[in-house]
Amino acid sequence: MSLTPANTRIDPEKIAAYCKTSYCLILQSGTLELAVNIRHDDLSALFERHAVECGAFITAYNPRGTLQHTHLNQIAHASLKNRVATLKLIGIDAFTQTHSGDWPTEHGLFVLGIGLEQAKLLGSELGQDALVWIGPDLTPTLILLR
Repeated sequence: MSLTPANTRIDPEKIAAYCKTSYCLILQSGTLELAVNIRHDDLSALFERHAVECGAFITAYNPRGTLQHTHLNQIAHASLKNRVATLKLIGIDAFTQTHSGDWPTEHGLFVLGIGLEQAKLLGSELGQDALVWIGPDLTPTLILLR
């Protein structure tokens, strides 16, 4: 279930940081930088090319927003890639970028065609606080998971 800041266990400052983060997709044409709550018409062509109406940025790095050793993050990311492949979904390499520089880059996947409920389940299984989901309106939405 999607939680609102009023009923979540996630610190409001952390939620604000997630909203200020850029979620970057690595495409053949270059990097596509997405921001929460800002419509991104560039996604339309990507969705059309893959015949999907939605997608989600999901990372396995730093569960619960707690810094992990690089090696543990790499193992978790490989597991995420395998899980997405098992679900027979397409995962595009992606990463986060904070403009303040106070948090390291996190690698993740932009999973094409993953429905909101399936994305929430996957994010929760990975121990994540949140994910970014994009539906047919092409507007990234922060989805809190706990």
